Amino acid sequence: MGSKLRLVFAITILFVSFCGFSQSGYWQRELSQKAVTGSSLPHIDFKKAKIFSLQQEDLTKVLPVSTKLKSSSTVVYFPDENGELLPFQVVEAPVMAPELAAKYPQIRSYSGVGLKTGKERIRFSVSPQGVQSMIVHADGQEITFMQKVNKKGDDYVVYNKDSANEPVDGFLCS
Repeated sequence: MGSKLRLVFAITILFVSFCGFSQSGYWQRELSQKAVTGSSLPHIDFKKAKIFSLQQEDLTKVLPVSTKLKSSSTVVYFPDENGELLPFQVVEAPVMAPELAAKYPQIRSYSGVGLKTGKERIRFSVSPQGVQSMIVHADGQEITFMQKVNKKGDDYVVYNKDSANEPVDGFLCS
């Protein structure tokens, strides 16, 4: 009886670890700087930034699509400036007027709360042109941005506000 219980427990742990991995499998860390060659982002110090590739279709499959839900159990992962994937509980948070949102249904915006400490906040948008995000960390002084390296391709640069060579005035300048 005890051996069967151990087997069930081991299978459960294995299943849970695969579920956690599959949820964040849309991000892949790029170890080489080849992605930044010819970048149109001159204000970023790429020596301090991290590069990730994103399978955007996989990410959009897990995102909530209903604005009627005020709470969500949808967990998505976003990289921080250290290259660590942080879990966030997210809900859709539209910022466009309803008429404009109806005209462009492929553009969506979201907000979320970090599950690691509960003090991180994220805002991000998803469109055919890619994903842009901003993470405000616990102290409110540290902000992490993420945006595409080039218009074409799946590579994204993740950097801290302090890694920019010039001040960041808006929600993701380019």
